[in-house]
Amino acid sequence: IDNRQSLLQSDKYRRRNHILVRLATGHKGKPTDSTPSNQKSILSSIEYAKGSFRMPTPFFLRNNNNNTNGGISVSPSFDFVEGTARCVFSGDVGSSGRTRAVLRLDVEDSTLTLVRALDDSKIIAPTISLNSGKIVYDYYLNLDGQHESHDRKANSSIRAHVDPTKGILLKWTDGIRGGTRSGSGGGSCWVTECRIPLGTTAAGPLAADVRVGRRWVI
Repeated sequence: IDNRQSLLQSDKYRRRNHILVRLATGHKGKPTDSTPSNQKSILSSIEYAKGSFRMPTPFFLRNNNNNTNGGISVSPSFDFVEGTARCVFSGDVGSSGRTRAVLRLDVEDSTLTLVRALDDSKIIAPTISLNSGKIVYDYYLNLDGQHESHDRKANSSIRAHVDPTKGILLKWTDGIRGGTRSGSGGGSCWVTECRIPLGTTAAGPLAADVRVGRRWVI
């Protein structure tokens, strides 16, 4: 199952600039011979680095009638284990009512996602690969309701990701209210994930992987 960031996350989070650095547990990096010795130890401890930056929509793509001025996300990344770089561009390319189209340009696999808000708490989003024509489906259900979700940093929700060729990922987040009603006190949540393999190589429902964890929001 694809473990990339879901397109069903809120616009507020999608538009936030951030940098992710994953540290390696062993000597996995591949510094070059020209790398200074004082930097080799630093690079060897980094396994993966990724950034996400929001940029204004180019003038030739702006269309006030379709509300496509939300900007473009640029996500460069570098895998220190494989020594490979990658850059992904994504952004809204059109919207109408409760439906919007999100185009994601990637050298490996570009995709087009249609995000449809069924109501204030349910979203469905099929994604089609522009390279292979493969379709996967995402479904999101907000369990907090329209009003309570503003009082929590860790919302209660159910997410489903269905890949007919690989499997189904179900994720149940049980948010716990924390701090003041403004949300400044943070919060926490229980996260339950269930992965069910599909396809010809699947071993049946008994091969499902269930994991339970606790997450704190600061």
